[in-house]
Amino acid sequence: YYPTSTEDNSYQVIAPKFRIASAYAVLHTNVDAAKNIDGLRKRCASYQEDGYPAGRWRLPTEAEFKIILSQVNKNPSTLPQMYIKGYSYWCAHGVGTVQSDGSVSMNYTTKVTTSDGHSARCVYDEWYWGSERIDSKNVFTWGDMPR
Repeated sequence: YYPTSTEDNSYQVIAPKFRIASAYAVLHTNVDAAKNIDGLRKRCASYQEDGYPAGRWRLPTEAEFKIILSQVNKNPSTLPQMYIKGYSYWCAHGVGTVQSDGSVSMNYTTKVTTSDGHSARCVYDEWYWGSERIDSKNVFTWGDMPR
């Protein structure tokens, strides 16, 4: 699978067009995979939704996480409850907590030391992979295009 890069200034990268996973992809915070970034990278990599195959989903960059949240804040009736204020979510560069005013405070960590983990919303880079879907949406399929 191809995880989100965490090198240099990759936290500032925003794919020109990306799809956000539905609520079906949200991992409950008491699951072990929700407690460290490696577990969530693997979960996103093995995620498949609506004909978009596994192996192409990834954690959003910090900038993508923040831009999604800014759009949610601008259009709360269009994008309801994508991220809940007061909750924390993983991105490729750590954990972002959504504040009451809709801003994000970042904790650049790779593991959670408390008993609960954090949720994540995987993204699919349509600009890179395109929007063509696999034929059998109900059959688990690893990405069928070389990177």
